[in-house]
Amino acid sequence: MAGTGEIKNYSMVVFATSATDDKAISENWNVAGREDHDNTGTILKEILNSCKYRVKLRSLFPIPSRHMIQGEGSITVSLSVIFDDESNIGATYRGQTVYFDYDRTILLKAEDKEISKKLLEFAKTYGQLSESSVKE
Repeated sequence: MAGTGEIKNYSMVVFATSATDDKAISENWNVAGREDHDNTGTILKEILNSCKYRVKLRSLFPIPSRHMIQGEGSITVSLSVIFDDESNIGATYRGQTVYFDYDRTILLKAEDKEISKKLLEFAKTYGQLSESSVKE
């Protein structure tokens, strides 16, 4: 997923919702793009490459918008990556469904059912909580 080049810079926003004890909890996490002085780009690349992906047949037809992703789960991840060769990718994860934009738009299914959770944990470890709300 992350190719063979090294990650030069990246940006990630994670939206997570959950419900417990009749409360709806919503959190937004941001991981700021940065030069890889602290090795986080390497860690992110390991997470992305640890998973295998299968192309969905829907990729054969034009996909109108990332907002049309019909993935399952309460975690949505928006990721932009720039590699050392100046190539870039954009991806939106929702559960196992991935909307991937490189040369063209491709809809994928991650074989790792926990990929969105792993990206959320990465954001919690290396990012900042930008918004949190609890509704009863």
